[in-house]
Amino acid sequence: MNTSWELWVINLGTISTFVGTAATLWVLLQTSRLTIKFNRKVSIYFHKEKLSKLLNDYYKHLSEVHNKNTFHEEMHRRKLHSRIQSLHHYILFIDSKDKKLTSSIKQYKIKTTKITSIKDHHDLDISLCFDMLDEVNLLLNYIDNIIDISARKI
Repeated sequence: MNTSWELWVINLGTISTFVGTAATLWVLLQTSRLTIKFNRKVSIYFHKEKLSKLLNDYYKHLSEVHNKNTFHEEMHRRKLHSRIQSLHHYILFIDSKDKKLTSSIKQYKIKTTKITSIKDHHDLDISLCFDMLDEVNLLLNYIDNIIDISARKI
C-alpha cells in the first residue's frame, strides 16, 4: 500500500508540474501579445507628440517669416529648409505595422517629393513651405484619427 500511494503522489506531482508549466507558458504568450499591442499604441502616441512638436516649431517659424515678410533673407530660408528636412526625415523614420498609416506616409512622400528634393535653401519658395505645412498637417490629422479609433476599441 505504501508503494502504490507513493507512486500516486509522484504521478500527481508530475502531472501538476506539467499543468503548471503549461499555464505559465500560456500566460507568458498572452503577456507577450499584449506587450506587442501596447508598444504599437504607445509608439503612435509618441510619434504624434514628436511630430506635432516639430510641426509647431516649423509653423511658428514660417508664420514669423511670413508676417514679417523676411522670407528672402538667407538665415530664415536656411532655418526653414532645415526644419523641412527634419520634419521629412522624422516622418520617414516612423515605422508602423498599420498598413493604412504606411500607405498614408507613402502618399506624403509622393506629394512632397518636389519640396524635399530641394537641396539648396536658395531654391525654396514660400508656397512650397505652405504646401509642406499642409501635407504634414494631413498626416498628423490621420494619426489623430488612428488614435481616436483605437481609443474607441475595447
